[in-house]
Amino acid sequence: MQASDFVFALRQVSAKNTVMVYENFSSIKPLQIEPGKILNNRYGQFHHEALIKDISSKVLDLKGQSFIRCLSPTPELWTKALHMRTQILYRPDISMIVGSLNIKPGSIVIEAGTGSASLSMALIRALVPSGKLFTFEFNETRAQQAKDEFESLGLSPNVVSEHRDVIEKGLKHEGYTSVNAIFLDLPNPWELVKEAYEVLAPSGTLCTFSPCIEQVQRNCEAMEKHGFGYIRTIETLSRPLTIKKTEQKLGIYHDAPEERLHTGYLTFAHK
Repeated sequence: MQASDFVFALRQVSAKNTVMVYENFSSIKPLQIEPGKILNNRYGQFHHEALIKDISSKVLDLKGQSFIRCLSPTPELWTKALHMRTQILYRPDISMIVGSLNIKPGSIVIEAGTGSASLSMALIRALVPSGKLFTFEFNETRAQQAKDEFESLGLSPNVVSEHRDVIEKGLKHEGYTSVNAIFLDLPNPWELVKEAYEVLAPSGTLCTFSPCIEQVQRNCEAMEKHGFGYIRTIETLSRPLTIKKTEQKLGIYHDAPEERLHTGYLTFAHK
């Protein structure tokens, strides 16, 4: 699979592609197409060869009673299907981060705290084809899993994924002299604020994600101390809605099952 498939969407499923198997609205799973294999799920058995067709086409099981669809992988679907190795960032926070950090093609970005790589996928989509993400994870198992996923999606040319404790080893890296944006999802990001200022290019932006307001206070104090300006903290709240039929056949709104309230606070600061 190539990065362009992940960024611009597949039109035709081919062998070795990674696709998102849509079973129902709440069940979407990644699958690499390998001819000769059979997908077994609650809806039946599906030969991988039968999945090689136009994207989003209906694929019947061997008994012709149930069906699935193969969707093109996107950061949004990847997040929805993600096996959560850590608490992950969701669409409202991800959208705010990518937009406020002004990530665009050619950007060089540091992410400290890869976690489940939910944000990583969105950052890579925004910075291709000429940018690069340097993402660091202190847990060796999670770092390797993320690296394997980047490779399976064809994203390796645009991401460097390393096992590294940035609190101990810092943010400086042989792959860059300065970067356009830095995102820190760590228990104590204030310890890296001084070095973040040194690594950022002029007009670069730093973002920290913290679940507790006490962490936010320490982050803001460190940002002001070390020269950052236009410091602001926001909380993104989303309330998805869905429509269900009543006995009178009138649509009414209900909170969607994926509703989440507080996730954390995003603090942005500019060099």
